[in-house]
Amino acid sequence: MVEDLARHRGSRVATRGRLVALAASVALVASCVAISRFPAIVERPFATALIPAVTRVLSAASGLVPVSVFELGFVALVARALLLSGRACRDVARGGRRARNAVAAGAFDLAVTGSVVLALFLTLFGIQHARPEIGRRLGWAEGAGAPGNGGAPEASEVAALCEELVIAANESYRAAVGSDDAGAPSAPEGGLDAIDASLERAYARLAPELGFEPAVGAPRARAKPVLGSVVLAYLDVGGFYSPWTGEANYNRLMPACTLPHTIAHEKAHQRGIAAEDEANFVGFLAASRSDHAYARYSAYLFAAGQVLQHVDPGLRSALAARRARGVERDLEARRAFLIAYHGRLGDLGRRVNDAYLKAADASLDAASARAGVRSYGVSVRWLVAYARRNGGRCVAPLPR
Repeated sequence: MVEDLARHRGSRVATRGRLVALAASVALVASCVAISRFPAIVERPFATALIPAVTRVLSAASGLVPVSVFELGFVALVARALLLSGRACRDVARGGRRARNAVAAGAFDLAVTGSVVLALFLTLFGIQHARPEIGRRLGWAEGAGAPGNGGAPEASEVAALCEELVIAANESYRAAVGSDDAGAPSAPEGGLDAIDASLERAYARLAPELGFEPAVGAPRARAKPVLGSVVLAYLDVGGFYSPWTGEANYNRLMPACTLPHTIAHEKAHQRGIAAEDEANFVGFLAASRSDHAYARYSAYLFAAGQVLQHVDPGLRSALAARRARGVERDLEARRAFLIAYHGRLGDLGRRVNDAYLKAADASLDAASARAGVRSYGVSVRWLVAYARRNGGRCVAPLPR
């Protein structure tokens, strides 16, 4: 009798705690949606001061663990759900609990967990989708070359940019491997830890150079490979940022030539750059300023691929023919990788990501309309705008 009473009281306390967590989470979500209607408030103090302060602490703490803390936490959540479900099924089978009660309790627990996860996501990262566009944050909105300000690029301008980026990718490849063709898909000297360290140094230089807030240049923990990368590969996911742990994560199975820019992209998210087109662009800026030749190669390979999609087929073929043999070999390896893992899971991954990006823009009233997963490719407009403000060039001077 005493044990039953104690168990009943414990259950009531646990339920009350879950109700408090649910109410607090709903309030946080509502607050994020309300604040997002005012991009200037999102920008200051949230995106430039409060959120970076919290995420830097999270990044430093999770950085003490050699593997992805997010991945461990995800596995723990799944294990907990399976354990609770198993216990509920056992109790129902033994007649100690009604099936309706077990289902209701499970649904309530799922609602609480989901609301807490969502509230933390929006508070620590998602709200930053409502920041003013990066062009405005960097003071580019006044010029005719600013995207969305009457500055549509000329065909000759894009063609010149394509040529510059193809040549830069070739030169960076030669600097990284010592020849026009390594004879096999290339890989970075010193491994990805050396790439990561070089990107941190590049972000430190990038922030004052372009006028980013100081938090962008502040150090973060290294990006981590996901142990379950095969799942990411089938989902067509190259990497992701975990705001709950402040970690940049990447798919370790991807071809090496894509990884430095992917890591730089996730490190941009780690620094509060939420929009995918902006993270692509800022990741390019950082990787192209790296003192590691292979990181620069990955940046220019990415940017060339983006801009080549916006020229006529004849010019695209002519410029592609100018690639070094080793660069083309890397692109062949990337195509083979995509084909090897292509399937329904990849289509599902793209649809889920597309839905998330559209929902983020709609619910958080993003400063500029973006088109789901197509926003990844919109970064070309920032490349053009940057080139216009940089004497027509996207290639950065070699770091000293």
